[in-house]
Amino acid sequence: MFFLLAGPCVIEREEMALKIAEHVSELTDKWGIPYVFKGSFKKANRSRLDSFTGIVGNIFPFLSIA
Repeated sequence: MFFLLAGPCVIEREEMALKIAEHVSELTDKWGIPYVFKGSFKKANRSRLDSFTGIVGNIFPFLSIA
């Protein structure tokens, strides 16, 4: 079975993740493709120490709204 697994490399803000998920979901619904949202909340493999690595604190309430 074919499906699309897509989303941001790292979730920076709740509204950004929801906007991406909504837009991609609209397209995949239109084309009849099953869609699974994927986004990391922590990216430890950054090449620069001062790069954004993820949301600090309790992210689980945000993830449960989907």
